[in-house]
Amino acid sequence: MRMNTGSSWRKALVACVTLAPALAQWQLVHSIPVPQLPIPFGTFRQVYDPDRQAVLLLGPATFAYDGASLATVTSLPPPASTAAFLAYDDRRHRAVWFDDVTQQTWELAGGTGSTWQRVVTAHAPTNRDGAMVYHARAGVCVYYGGYTGSFTSSSVETWHYDGVDWTLQPATGLGRQHHTMYYDSVRGVAVVYAGARGYSFTPVFDVETYDGTSWQTVGATFINPIGRLAFDPMHGRALVMTTSSVSNAAADYWELDLLTRVQRTDLGVPAMSSPSGPPTLSTLSYDEHRGRAVCMGSLYTAGVLYLGIWELRPEAGAMRFGQSCVGTSRTGATLEATVRPRLGQSLTVTMNGVQPGEVAIFAFGFSDEQDAAGPLPRTLEAIGMPTCVQLTAPDRISIGIASGTSVADSESIPNLPELLGLIAFAQGVHTAAGATPAGALTTNGLALLLGL
Repeated sequence: MRMNTGSSWRKALVACVTLAPALAQWQLVHSIPVPQLPIPFGTFRQVYDPDRQAVLLLGPATFAYDGASLATVTSLPPPASTAAFLAYDDRRHRAVWFDDVTQQTWELAGGTGSTWQRVVTAHAPTNRDGAMVYHARAGVCVYYGGYTGSFTSSSVETWHYDGVDWTLQPATGLGRQHHTMYYDSVRGVAVVYAGARGYSFTPVFDVETYDGTSWQTVGATFINPIGRLAFDPMHGRALVMTTSSVSNAAADYWELDLLTRVQRTDLGVPAMSSPSGPPTLSTLSYDEHRGRAVCMGSLYTAGVLYLGIWELRPEAGAMRFGQSCVGTSRTGATLEATVRPRLGQSLTVTMNGVQPGEVAIFAFGFSDEQDAAGPLPRTLEAIGMPTCVQLTAPDRISIGIASGTSVADSESIPNLPELLGLIAFAQGVHTAAGATPAGALTTNGLALLLGL
């Protein structure tokens, strides 16, 4: 995770005024004139680049959107294709583009990279209409499934791309084509929904997960999320913008959690439009830096065609990261957010697994990458806690005494619009006699999305 650690955030948390934030819903935030596009909106691809802290949009050129503006990264993208996939390789800091028709693989360096480079591989998936994601647990891009020419079956193949070559894996799934796949960073698995098999296009209702080694069928459902999809790690759910049955415009907005689908009619959908033919839903991704979903598509108004950029105002959420410290006689407590961090309300975090009388320290910070002492995370071996790791900057400290096996801390969150979408971090430390030479253990970390 990457955070803005500027002092303005700290000042905002000190000041407290009463404002009424708008409800969480899709809002048009930018409209950029595009009177003539050399390629159709349907060939656009979008992915979040954590090194730029921006959403990459691959269209007639490659753009980076950071919430304020859409900047050109390079005017020479890979060849436009409706059969291409775009993912971001966190391990190698590269955007990866793969076309399953031409079998071409291209890469763009994250951060300040400005040139797409073709990677000539010795092998590549040969079945089209599969799906590709970056699998952080396996550290590779994964391509699965595809059309084989059969009337009743589809490819069961799984391929890995490591930056050098595509490699066929021994793991095989049920097989499907035209399916939806995303990476669930909370569970550490790729999740596959829907699709069909063969030329007969027999629907597939089984839901599969892939842990980087093997496929598992987790159940069957009539969920059929046809449209654009992104994963929201702060809430542990997939976001789906479905397409209309009569056009390619946004029709509904849903949230998925394996076998459960919830339609969010309260959030609305981006109002896309086109001068002729159906309006086109372009792309959807989740901006981890600003804690919100971003959708881009066509917008036609007053005789001008625009690239519309819509954002979903953040809903408060919390995500655990890192591990509790393992001592010689026990493991550190678990830190949990028992109340969501909503603007204008109190955030409550609880340390579970302490012992009566132990001192509990709650640390809250604005970064999990840097503090005054240097880069994070940082081992605490130098202070007598050899198996413990500091995960967050200690910008604010609160201390409590456990009266039982848990101890809680509450912090008031100002009702300030500029805090909307801010991600803060928390970690706990508690005394634990004999568990480490220092007699203390650390908890896991929490990423806290301040929202509505």
